[in-house]
Amino acid sequence: MKLVECPGGIPVFISNSESKVLDKISEGCYKSDLTEREANVANDLVGKGIINRKLKENKVYFSKLRGSI
Repeated sequence: MKLVECPGGIPVFISNSESKVLDKISEGCYKSDLTEREANVANDLVGKGIINRKLKENKVYFSKLRGSI
């Protein structure tokens, strides 16, 4: 388990598998670049408010949230 800080300074615990996906997404990536398992973990991170999911060029794009709320 690791502790990361969300925008706004809220500490959130993430699992080791979530940490690996977060490292992979740190600069941003498309969902098609991830395995099915990594995409599910990325969706969990979106729910925790750690990464952002948006449409870019009609594809799902994940990026790390920056700044404060």
